[in-house]
This record gives sequence, C-alpha cells and structure tokens, in this order.
Amino acid sequence: MFYERRMIRITPAIAIAEHELKEAFLRASGPGGQNVNEFEPIP
Repeated sequence: MFYERRMIRITPAIAIAEHELKEAFLRASGPGGQNVNEFEPIP
C-alpha cells in the first residue's frame, strides 16, 4: 500500500515528518481575556 509521507521543511538539510508531530491545546482557567499570555514580573 502506497501513501505519501508529508514532510515539513525547516532548512534545506532538515525536514520533519508530519506524523512525528503532536499538537495539544488547553484553555487557561480564570480571568484573562486577551491578557492571558502577558507576563508581569514580581517587583
């Protein structure tokens, strides 16, 4: 059985097979809205 191996080209010498990647998503709890990814350093 033939199937195409899809590759993601990083550089001319480096490529990653799509089947080797895994995506994961999560939702932040609590308030935040558009500011959920901002960082505020501790003084």
